[in-house]
Amino acid sequence: MFPGGGERIHWDGEDPADAEARGVPGLDAFRAARDGLRRRIEEFLRER
Repeated sequence: MFPGGGERIHWDGEDPADAEARGVPGLDAFRAARDGLRRRIEEFLRER
């Protein structure tokens, strides 16, 4: 539990589980999702 008010953050992203239906290899889609989240988290932490 953290004291004080909280902040809710929502980052939209494509569901990698649906990748093959879109014609994208599954492993590539999961790696892209992972890399995208990593970039967003690193940017978020730099701003703090």
